[in-house]
Amino acid sequence: MVVSNTFFVGHRYTDKTYYIKNSSILTMFEDIAGMHSNAAGEDYHTSPSRWLLTSYKLKIHEKPKYGDEINISTWSVDIRNITATREFEVRNSVGKLIICGLSNWAHYNIEDKKFDRVPETLIDAYESEPQKSNFADDKIKKLAEPTDYIYEKECEIYPHWIDVNNHLNNAHYLDLASEFLSGRVNTEENVEEIEIMYKHEILPGDKIKCMLSETEETYTVVCKNAVSSQLHAIIIFHKKAKKPFTN
Repeated sequence: MVVSNTFFVGHRYTDKTYYIKNSSILTMFEDIAGMHSNAAGEDYHTSPSRWLLTSYKLKIHEKPKYGDEINISTWSVDIRNITATREFEVRNSVGKLIICGLSNWAHYNIEDKKFDRVPETLIDAYESEPQKSNFADDKIKKLAEPTDYIYEKECEIYPHWIDVNNHLNNAHYLDLASEFLSGRVNTEENVEEIEIMYKHEILPGDKIKCMLSETEETYTVVCKNAVSSQLHAIIIFHKKAKKPFTN
């Protein structure tokens, strides 16, 4: 089952350049994934289970801008035991693929407070499409923490970033990274791929320290608890490859 919907890129989805923010891409992905869950019978209001996001990979070929209408599609690639893989596509008004996303999830029972095997009836309801993929592998590799950093500071978690599950919304990790890097690095531009590994949730009131590492190809932002040093997330921004000079 492939679920699709048309989205209008309004002001709230863009930054001052009028191009869509990285976090807004994930917000739209969250919306279309919710439509798919509802179609499969997993309504947030009634279902005892939740899908907890463990990792993301985005390939950004072109960013839509304010006023654009884009079509976003999502589908289940695979569901087994307690895990699932979901993909996303963003196409522009003429059908060109401009962004694709891969995500890994774990199935959690909020009543029993434990990870829960996905029942066969639910697997059938999602109607996975294992043959349909924009990625070579449906499992996102575990990200390694860098060994050294060039910049770090404590960051504020804003109340409006907290979601219905009472933790930092997955999309807002990219807003957290953007604010942390403000004035130093612009990860909204000149980035062609983003990888995120979510490790431990950030709760309201948590004190968070972010740290930056850089190589020729990447910027890596690591988010940790400023008190306990518990790892919350690793975010890798892959820089656009520099085109060779031609005369």
